[in-house]
Amino acid sequence: MISVRALGILTNDPQRVEVALGVLQKFLTTPASADGYGIATFVDDAVVLKRVPGIFSGKDLSDLATGLQGSMTLMQVRAPEELRPRLYPSSGTNLGPFRLRQFAAMVLGGPQNADEASSSQERLLKGIPEFLQHGVLGQTENEAFFVRLVAECYQKIGTDIRCLSPGQIIDTISNLLEKLESKYPRFIAFTYGQEIVYFSQGMQSAVITIKGLPLESAHQPSISFADSSTAKERLRQFRASILLGAMSGPWPKNEKLPEGMELISLEKNSKGVLQRNLTFLDWK
Repeated sequence: MISVRALGILTNDPQRVEVALGVLQKFLTTPASADGYGIATFVDDAVVLKRVPGIFSGKDLSDLATGLQGSMTLMQVRAPEELRPRLYPSSGTNLGPFRLRQFAAMVLGGPQNADEASSSQERLLKGIPEFLQHGVLGQTENEAFFVRLVAECYQKIGTDIRCLSPGQIIDTISNLLEKLESKYPRFIAFTYGQEIVYFSQGMQSAVITIKGLPLESAHQPSISFADSSTAKERLRQFRASILLGAMSGPWPKNEKLPEGMELISLEKNSKGVLQRNLTFLDWK
């Protein structure tokens, strides 16, 4: 079974994501002894953020999606081996995903030595515009990377984020990593409510596309998901693209997904876009 620490989801029916993740629980799990999770979802063009520090034991992937309302969502689980800041190491403000104005992102990896992480954090936050400084809530290098990325995006396109293209975001991430001379594995999933742009440097990733859910799968979370002809039709019409990031390893070749689900395996060094039409674009 594969352990996964980050999920990016685009769907036409957020209330059925719980069912979809229930189906995938046969193949996917969260890290053992995970001690916190966060969810950023877009509702009416606003980022709704929920971050819950504490023992995650006993929760399934489908539990994260209970009551989900937004068609675009980032979900992140904190593993026990992740580097923590010296100040308030278990605080919810140090959990991803991160939110700043209209942007949200999951940033995992980076320096795992405390001194290197602190030095990189200071470098990333140096010269950040004042209107963005107030959005820095935690003490992690990963949040500093996100804030710097937002600042670089504003520098490219000004205040009209509708002009920001996936290609510009990918180039900005690439340039930022080059400036840092970063040799560490990283996984970044970044969005402002249009597409989810991802960039992986040395971390295992994959995408699962879903066209319809089996009726029998609806009974696991709640029988109400299939208790009428309308509910059953919603399962048949369900569509989603799910980005899996910071996986514990590649997808096993002998593991076949149910009918209607397709796996897209990605290289450890890769980048791409989950598009609004629920398709995946592998960015070469």
